[in-house]
Amino acid sequence: MKIPAKWTLMLWACLLAACSTKPVPDTEAAPTQEPRLEAPPGETRGGPQVVVLGPDGQARVLVTARGSSLQRRPDGPLQLLDTPVDDVEEERWAEKAKELAEGVHWSPSGAQVCLLRGYKRGSDIVVFTLTTQPAAEVKLDLHVLEKAIEERYGNAFKMGRFYYISLRRWIDDDHLEIEFSGNLVPKVVPKVETSPEVWGYYKGTACVEIKAKSGLVKGELKWEPLKKEEVR
Repeated sequence: MKIPAKWTLMLWACLLAACSTKPVPDTEAAPTQEPRLEAPPGETRGGPQVVVLGPDGQARVLVTARGSSLQRRPDGPLQLLDTPVDDVEEERWAEKAKELAEGVHWSPSGAQVCLLRGYKRGSDIVVFTLTTQPAAEVKLDLHVLEKAIEERYGNAFKMGRFYYISLRRWIDDDHLEIEFSGNLVPKVVPKVETSPEVWGYYKGTACVEIKAKSGLVKGELKWEPLKKEEVR
């Protein structure tokens, strides 16, 4: 029996459609690519990078002049922890990265990391805990230091333009020793313009107790002798 031409055309169309939808064998599938590790935020080609390893040799903080990032393992993703407050000119990148890297201090177990945060006329510190994912900032309440300075020197001086806080050392995983310093200006300005002002320069240390989400100053502050200097 002769098949009509229209049925022949329909048969060929079905065969072509079946071929076009045939699944690709597993051997022909494209291999899955591993995600590429991104450079620390702000890094540019040729820019300096400093690595500060944690106690276990796996976790690390990658520091550039444009930011500090946490990497929990050598091939792991990056978490941006902190960025410089002020812009850094490209020719000062190496200097700034070195300064920031020297301010990175791991706790003895590596469960926390402390970073130095610099300002134009001072500095402070920030602590992150790795017990959470992602790492979380531990809120430090250090206002008691400013109050103590005002109470100690408030009869003759008032707070000046410079105020520094930096980490001296981790005592243990739950306590760190910090140093605070700065300048004081006289409350009474000399009436004669040619007379110099006598500024005071103070320095002291304090113990900070670190808990899961906060840090508080504990115990008595230790003071170094006040230094005075004439400023014209």
